[in-house]
Amino acid sequence: MNNNKSKCISILLAPSLMVLLMFFFNPLKAQKIVNYLNNGGLQQLGEFAHPMNNVHLQTSYFVDNGDYVDVRIVYDNASTNLRLIKGVFPFYIDKIIVLRDTDLFPAFWATQTMKNIVIKLIKNSDQTKKSEFERAFQKTISEWNGVQLSMFILNTNIISN
Repeated sequence: MNNNKSKCISILLAPSLMVLLMFFFNPLKAQKIVNYLNNGGLQQLGEFAHPMNNVHLQTSYFVDNGDYVDVRIVYDNASTNLRLIKGVFPFYIDKIIVLRDTDLFPAFWATQTMKNIVIKLIKNSDQTKKSEFERAFQKTISEWNGVQLSMFILNTNIISN
């Protein structure tokens, strides 16, 4: 009887605990991204989007909108507007959406090209490590695009800060 009572209490408390944890960690999630962007992340994001362009940090900016962060990156002769959809640990950035891009090449195109070169280099590498990444993203590394590779690196950097 006591065992059933304990199960019943834990079933009733579990959703409340989840809501409490989500409420408690949501500001942490937002703060992690904002801190990262303020401490070199904006520069890095700009370099992932267009690695051959010079990022002008003095005119680039971001706005935290709760569930997402809008980012404007200004380069010498172009600009890129991105939306970073917030996620949960370990993927603080769950998705990157290109809202507007005035560069000749699409945002993250060069990063995707670099990824394709890396794929050729690691084709015969340790399959265990490779499959760990693939499980985490639920895609093979070959299927990642430039945005997904950038998200992986950005999330790794956010966690380490």
